[in-house]
Amino acid sequence: MVTEAYIRSSVQVKWYTALPLVLIEEDPNYINLARMSKKQKFPHLVGSKWTSQQQTWGWRHFQVINRQNRGKWVFAEMVASCDPNVRFWLNAQQLKDCALWQPGWKSLAEIAQMEEDFTY
Repeated sequence: MVTEAYIRSSVQVKWYTALPLVLIEEDPNYINLARMSKKQKFPHLVGSKWTSQQQTWGWRHFQVINRQNRGKWVFAEMVASCDPNVRFWLNAQQLKDCALWQPGWKSLAEIAQMEEDFTY
């Protein structure tokens, strides 16, 4: 369904599937000038798997099961892979800190090797 909204200036805005397009009325062909949609932060967050560098509530392996956008912040709900009762929320920006988290599930041997490589 296409809905239209008009602004007082000479710019016409049409909405197609919730993505606004800015169009100029003077152009008879209505050339698409810009897409005003925002790029989503952390688009593949839900379902991703993470290994904590330290034990967190007794566990190291977690999976993101939910996300929340709070203004400019994105939060991820983490659940321990071996204990679904262990859940917590954290700022998704922290997942980018390799001193705290590694993407994927790593074995203890892989964690020890990463720590050894990090110290030299």
